[in-house]
Amino acid sequence: MKRTRSTLGYTLAEVLVASALIGLAIGGGIRLVATMNIQEKASNDFAVALNIQDNAGRLWQLGLSTAEVNAILPAAQDNDDLSGSVVPSGIIAVTWGTASTTTLPNSMGDVETITNTVTIAHPTGGTSRAHTVQLCRPTVGVNP
Repeated sequence: MKRTRSTLGYTLAEVLVASALIGLAIGGGIRLVATMNIQEKASNDFAVALNIQDNAGRLWQLGLSTAEVNAILPAAQDNDDLSGSVVPSGIIAVTWGTASTTTLPNSMGDVETITNTVTIAHPTGGTSRAHTVQLCRPTVGVNP
């Protein structure tokens, strides 16, 4: 039985091309996994930062002062999730603006407003970004 070239096997060039294609596919998969890990960290950091900001805002709206809210919230250095997710101001994860009071029209009373800011850490060490919300609560007491 005479063997032809097609029955002898693969040539070195065919093996090298196939190996290169497999290498590219594996490299692309590894790069995709790395990108997905960074995105997962960014999503987690964003969720943790907004959660602490929302909790701080709700406590303030319940009538606590900003100092009382900061005393209740966990310090960034005592919480691994929080320390990796926010850029604290000292040990405080949430910073506050100056409170002001606005009188509503039609004798509807007064509303106290304040801003609440949290700085979200960049997952790869890039530029962090601040997220600010304005909070409102009715003032205690009756408008004469």
